[in-house]
Amino acid sequence: MERLRLTELPSETLSVSVTESEKAVASLKVDAQVIQQTMDGRCDGLTSNITQETEARIRDVSEIRAGLDELRPIGPACEALKLSVAESEKAVASLKADVQGFRQTMNGQFDDLAQKLARESVRKEEVIGVRVDTDGLSAAQHPCNGLQSRVAETERALSVLQISLRRVSDIQQCLGMTGAAARGRADVLAQRLREESETRGREVSYVRNGMSRLHLVESSCSGLMLRVAESETAIVSLLADLSSIRQHAYLTMNRLTVLQEADETHLAAQNDALQELQRHRIEIQQRLRELQFESILLRERIGLHAGWALVLQLLIVLLPYLGPPFQTSFNFWTLVLLPRLGFGFRRLLIFGFP
Repeated sequence: MERLRLTELPSETLSVSVTESEKAVASLKVDAQVIQQTMDGRCDGLTSNITQETEARIRDVSEIRAGLDELRPIGPACEALKLSVAESEKAVASLKADVQGFRQTMNGQFDDLAQKLARESVRKEEVIGVRVDTDGLSAAQHPCNGLQSRVAETERALSVLQISLRRVSDIQQCLGMTGAAARGRADVLAQRLREESETRGREVSYVRNGMSRLHLVESSCSGLMLRVAESETAIVSLLADLSSIRQHAYLTMNRLTVLQEADETHLAAQNDALQELQRHRIEIQQRLRELQFESILLRERIGLHAGWALVLQLLIVLLPYLGPPFQTSFNFWTLVLLPRLGFGFRRLLIFGFP
């Protein structure tokens, strides 16, 4: 990936040199037109060849530039692939640790682990996406082969340009008697053609270096594909562990249903006992209300007896003043009624007035 990242700098220099080459080609076209006008048709074939070669070079350079633009996004895609594969490896390692811990404990408390495995099984889709990206990266090799063929064509075109340069030098020798202006323009044209050929040679070398570095990416892509295959095998084993965990979970759920049914039976018995206690409570409350009513009646009777006792005490006090007929029965009142009145006072002191 670092080598692939280094190809971006030559690509930028290539784009700058291509821009300069386009400017030089435009100036060469102008010079060719001027030479064509001054030479009176004696170098039409040479100028037409130069024009065709420059147009072919422009097309080749534009195609190379488009190919480089297509290859530039490979670097971020490879980085994203490396990150996703690293995350998948970390997830697989954590899942393996969880499975080992589950196998060690196996105490029935694995609901959280099962949920986590169910969430992490989604990683399979991410691995499939990584594999698709690697397939796209391997498919990017075809435009690289096209670029190689274009570089070979550019080298052949450069050889043709060198031949045309030699022809221009021969024409310059032949036209040495036409004047200083024509010789100067021919010299300038030859110099620019030499510079153009040197620039094209540098561009071809840069492109070939970039292609050689780009071929090194294939080994890292193969390593990524191997890691993806290992991740897939690990995920398959984890899915098998997940199926066994689900079987244990099913057995545990059956046990939980049995325990729940027993709890429901026990809860029904508790509800029956609670209802019986509530019935006893209602009966006790009714009995308390009856006792309260009886206590009210007793207080009323006690109040009535207290009233009669007061009347009798008043009669006892008034007996000496009532005359001889009543004095003979004084002893009877004293011996019979006073103990009863005393008993009535004791009841009043115990129970109180209503």
